[in-house]
Amino acid sequence: MASWSFLPPKSEALVVALVRPLVEGALTARDHLAELQEVFAEEAASGPVPGVVRAP
Repeated sequence: MASWSFLPPKSEALVVALVRPLVEGALTARDHLAELQEVFAEEAASGPVPGVVRAP
């Protein structure tokens, strides 16, 4: 993950937790990204996403 990218906490934790199975071939990139999309969508829908400034 690039140092300038942002992911909400649960999404970032998922990326970190699944990097080894992904590199070892136990998890496909397609499956990893599908799971990441699901978790990210839940986080984004639950409220404000850090890093996004909303005008008052």
